[in-house]
Amino acid sequence: MRTFSYAALVLSLLLVAGIGSYRGYKIWTQDHSLKLARQFAAKSDLNNALLSLRKALLANPANLEACRLMADLAEGAKSPNAVFWRSRLVELEPDALTNRFALVRAAIGAGDTALAAKTLAEVKPEAKQTAAYHKMAGAVALATGRYPEAEQHFSEAMRAEPDNPIPQLSLAVLRLQRADPQLAAAARAVLEGLRTNALVRPEALRPLAVDALRHQQYARALGLTAELLREPQASFNDRLLELEILHAADQPRFATALAALQHQAATNLMSVFELGRWMLSTTTPAAAWAWLQTVPPHVRTNLPVTMVAADCQLAAKNWAALQASLDQQAWGDLEYLRLTYRTRALREQSFTSAAKTEWTKVMKAADGRLDRLIALQRVAATWDWPGEQEDLLWAIVNNYPGEKGAVRALAELLYAGGKTRSLLTLYALLVQNDPTDLTARNNVAAIAMLLNASEHRPFELARQVFDQQRDNPFYVSTYAYSLYLQQRVGEAVRLMRQLKPDQLENPSISGYYGLLLVASGEKAAAKRYFDLATRIRQLPEERELFRRAAASL
Repeated sequence: MRTFSYAALVLSLLLVAGIGSYRGYKIWTQDHSLKLARQFAAKSDLNNALLSLRKALLANPANLEACRLMADLAEGAKSPNAVFWRSRLVELEPDALTNRFALVRAAIGAGDTALAAKTLAEVKPEAKQTAAYHKMAGAVALATGRYPEAEQHFSEAMRAEPDNPIPQLSLAVLRLQRADPQLAAAARAVLEGLRTNALVRPEALRPLAVDALRHQQYARALGLTAELLREPQASFNDRLLELEILHAADQPRFATALAALQHQAATNLMSVFELGRWMLSTTTPAAAWAWLQTVPPHVRTNLPVTMVAADCQLAAKNWAALQASLDQQAWGDLEYLRLTYRTRALREQSFTSAAKTEWTKVMKAADGRLDRLIALQRVAATWDWPGEQEDLLWAIVNNYPGEKGAVRALAELLYAGGKTRSLLTLYALLVQNDPTDLTARNNVAAIAMLLNASEHRPFELARQVFDQQRDNPFYVSTYAYSLYLQQRVGEAVRLMRQLKPDQLENPSISGYYGLLLVASGEKAAAKRYFDLATRIRQLPEERELFRRAAASL
């Protein structure tokens, strides 16, 4: 008689139920992994929550719930990946306004105001008449310093929802920050009135407390935070605000309040992260590091806290300790940042070759993803790493030609570094991507002439650009320089003299006008224009060109 094992029986039942099929297994994996992720997130176990979500997304990259939970966790951890996951949700549900608005908020939080504005611009016309849209548009305008535009949007939101106190609150918070004392006083009065509104009381108390702190009215600020902390909606960050006021006021009870908050935070991952980050910026790196070592291991080894600990060691310049701690860690989706910190630790210890190898790993870990490249570019800029900044900006420009901010940043970096040949490559790429870009075509012509790069046909290009926009002083200047190089000095001088005096005095143009004046024998007038040209940074070839011409004066 044949035996039939229990395992075989279970397998056969699974197959009959369809769970044994590949599709059924994937569905089971998604559901099971999501359930685990929610359980781990509820326990503030971020590492395991992320691992579970990755399994769910591996089974189905388009799983909405997994993407949404990943975005929520990334935002809670103040991770730059929040923008990526919010963008993913917009891709999966392009018509859902909540997804778009969440992406706008995440982009503003990450400092990517260009993405925020672009995302908002893609909202359907009918949605742009809503109060929700105007509130979001006001936030974008506020983040970019366009205060009148922000006020207009918040006012529109108030008109659309006259009974909703939130637009009124937003407008008052905006005006409270303005330099006009009367405007700020009126805003303060509005917020005082909203203190009695249960719907927005905490939201009114916070800006009032911050305003009092800004004006060093410490007693008032502490009174407002005490009222705020009695609210059921009071957050951990509100306790940090009280701590900030006590520290600024040099209150004796600051140490006791800090110790109490440390005790309260110790078992909560995000509270440890927030308090550790606050201590790092407000007290000392050593104090923040020392406290982080006292929290329970299951909290201390979770990603947001390990990142703050790394920042503590970086701020204290404990390079060997930073390297040693990073070697024992894995940062999951933020592995590219761990490798970046490790590159810094190696470089600061003069391990040059190892640091270069590590940077290669960073670029590989970034995997060409825009959110990662942007995050790394910001780190490189903060650390004053021009070479790495250039690597990252080239990666963005080559893979995402629509990222105009990256194009501008790369051009500025190359210009500052005197990398004329690389600038020519950049502008030639822009022309290749968009042949109608007159500014890029003009720049190709101008730089190609400086480098004698005849393969770009700069004389012909300069003439084409000038013919399309004859009143642009920069295009006029470039075409005039091309005439000068073709020994047509008289034509060049006559062309430049059609410009207005203030246009000729523009430092980007004046050096070329001085060059033409020397060539036409008007040396006495040329010196002033060469002097004007020195007010801005010049490319090495320009500097030498003007130096030789000025030497003949």
